[in-house]
This record gives sequence, structure tokens and C-alpha cells, in this order.
Amino acid sequence: MASEGALTSAGRVAPGPRGRLFSGSIPEMRAGAPQFFLDLVKSYGSVVSFKLGPNNCILVTTPEAARHVLMDNAKNYSKGTRGFKKLQIVMGQGLVTSDGEFWKRQRRMIQPAFHRKQIAKFSVMMHQATEALFEELEEVADQNIAIDVSDLMMRVTMRIVSETLFGEGVEEDVETVGEAVSAVQEEVNRRILSLVDFPLWVPTPANRRLNNAKRALNQVVDRFIEARRREPGDDLLSSLLAMVDDETRDPMLDQQLRDEVMTLYLAGHETTSHALTWTFFLLSRYPGVDEVLGDEARAFFGRGAFSFERLGELRKTEAILRESMRIFPPVWGFSRLAEASDMIDGFNIPKGAMVFVSPWVLHRNPHLYPNPEGFEPERFAGELMQTLPKCAYMPFGAGARQCIGAAFAMMEAKVVLATLAQRYRFFLEMGHRVQGDAVITYRPLHGMKMTVHRRG
Repeated sequence: MASEGALTSAGRVAPGPRGRLFSGSIPEMRAGAPQFFLDLVKSYGSVVSFKLGPNNCILVTTPEAARHVLMDNAKNYSKGTRGFKKLQIVMGQGLVTSDGEFWKRQRRMIQPAFHRKQIAKFSVMMHQATEALFEELEEVADQNIAIDVSDLMMRVTMRIVSETLFGEGVEEDVETVGEAVSAVQEEVNRRILSLVDFPLWVPTPANRRLNNAKRALNQVVDRFIEARRREPGDDLLSSLLAMVDDETRDPMLDQQLRDEVMTLYLAGHETTSHALTWTFFLLSRYPGVDEVLGDEARAFFGRGAFSFERLGELRKTEAILRESMRIFPPVWGFSRLAEASDMIDGFNIPKGAMVFVSPWVLHRNPHLYPNPEGFEPERFAGELMQTLPKCAYMPFGAGARQCIGAAFAMMEAKVVLATLAQRYRFFLEMGHRVQGDAVITYRPLHGMKMTVHRRG
């Protein structure tokens, strides 16, 4: 049953599903939020209302509406939603979850660490970390032995973020951190879509799992903070320890430093890992595109030594990554809280509503991307990025809240992909079940089992 849009003095009430009496559309969100959002657009149009439990929700799906929420009227749309409050359990008041003047102060302090000149020095390390996989891959290449590429990408991106953030790797912590990150994602997502939420001090099995995951992550982060306090290095953590506020000249408080480090650590490897995993999946389905990638990578490494200054030569590699992140954006959707009533496309946005913006939906707009489910990197080989309206393509968000590490992540993905593609290609194992899992990020639920083959 659908609730029909009606006229009010402020505008129309957005149409949408009635949902269940108490849970609203929570079951549909749990079953697969990205597809649920696509179904809403197909059934009700570009602005849709629905309920998650007692919460009024609005989904907006055009670039213009997304720009209104994230940029033009961003001051009215805060991060005070249930989702971000649950993320604070682990990330505290880091850049992803904080808001208002506090967020502006932190962003201003941290921004210099991600300027182009600062991140350029990490490109060679990214290349070397990826080359370190060659020995492992040589053992299984052309042997028809399947490996989990999602695990491979998680390990290399974790090594990269650890060495750039902490100055050294965390090889001994990889399994611990991987399990903790998975537990955090699943439990935070469960809490977002639960009608009843027990406080963390209640010893339920879910709470114990989340508390154990938090403890494991905190131990890793705290260990490195203490090490860098004793002996600063040439890494991001040392930069954060040395930063002071431009106005007050105060450094970060200890708790804030911990929150920012945790945020950068968690956000800094998982999204890139998933982006690369889905890229290899798409390449296995489109061997012609994979050949284009391999040719460019071999030519790039055949022309001279690797350097940051030469990365601009990898134009087709970048287009392949951009198209992959169009189809599988690492962060498939996010929400904002309407602090005051508003109007979008003639529809009323009530105060207190959770407003959802979904890159997954925006990137599948057939008017902007003909054949939206097709893998066509040539879309990004020309002038498309200049002709698209703002917020039509936003794998890293948009506006002032765009991911501070977007340039870092793009450089990392390009380096890892090209370094591997010069030697190897990956094919999906026959019979492997590929299923996406939309938690905080969009990940392959059953991993990505693939066989490794030498090029040429």
C-alpha cells in the first residue's frame, strides 16, 4: 500500500510506502538498502517518504536535491542522525561524525596533512607495498588456485594506511583489526536498524562483541600514539601531534587525537579495499577493459622508474576506477537530519526528518549515465566530469563534508591497481557467489574468490 502525496500550505507531502505498523520499512532496509532505494524511485519518483521505526525519512535522488542538502542549504542538514550517533560509539567525535563549529575547527587543523605535496611522498611506499604481494601471487599464478581478492586488498590497504598514518606496518595486527572492523560495521549497522537498543554496559552477546572490537582497535591505535609521542616520524600521526589551532594555538586534546586517528584508520583502508575488490570483479567480467588496463600499466612501468609525477599518465586506469566506483560506490548512502522544515522539488521536508542521499541511486540515473549497469570506463575518459551537474557523481561525498582523504584514496587505488595489472589478471572462480552487503560500506558478503594469471 502506498501513501499518496498530498498538498499542504508548505508544499506536497512526498509519496512513499506505508510500511509496517511499528517497524516501517526496516525489513526492506535490512534485506538490501541500495535495491530498496532503487525500487522506491521506480515506484514513487525522485522524492520519497518512508519510515524506519518511528523515524520519518525522506529519500532525495536527483543531483539538484543532493546539492541542496549537502551544499546549498547544508547548514540545515546536520549529522545528528541515528546512524552517525551509532558510529560515534567507535569513532567518537572524529571528522566523519562530528558537526558544527567543532568539526570546522578539526577540519581546518587536519587539512594541511592532506595537501597534494604532503600525500605525494607516500606514493612510492604504496607502490612498494603492492609489489610485496608479487611473491605471494607468483605461487598461485596459472595454478587454478583461488584466492580471496577482498582479503588481499584489505591486507595491502591496511599496510598502506598503517605505514602512512603510523610510520610502520601492522602485520601482526592484520587479522585482529580485520575481525574488529567487520564486527564494528555489522553491529553499528544492526543498531541503526533496530527498534530496541541496549546500552553498551548491558552484557548481551552483541554488546560483548562490539566492546571487544572497540578494545582491540583502541589497543592498536593507543600503541602507535604513544610511540609517536616518544619519537616523532615522517607520518600523518606525527603531523597530527604537531598541529595547533590557527586561532587558539592549542593542540588537539588527547581524546580528540584518538578519535581522529581512529577515524582515519578505519576509513582509510576499508573503503579503498572494497573499491579495488569490486574493480577486479568488474574487470573479470569485461576482459576487453582488462586488456586496456594491462596495456597501459605495462607501458607505464616500461617507460621508466615509478614516481608520483608520472601518475597522470595512467588516464585509462583512473577512468576504470572512476567507473567502478560509479557502479559500486564504497559508501552507498548516508543521511542528514533536517534541523528545520524545508522544501525540495516542491515537496515538504519536515523538521526532524532523516534525509537520505544515495550515491548508489544517483550513479544509476539513466539520464546522466546511459546503460547505467554497464561497465563503460570511457564515460570518464573525456569531458564527462566537467559536464555532469554537481552531486551527480560523488563516491567520496560532496560539499564541505567531502572525504578529506579523497585525493589520497584515489592515488592509492590507482597505484595498487596499476602495479598489479602490469603483471597479473584475476578471474572470478567458477561457482563463487558474489553478493553485496550494504553495511556502512558496500562490501562483498562472501569475499571475492578469484584465480590469478600472468599477463602475456
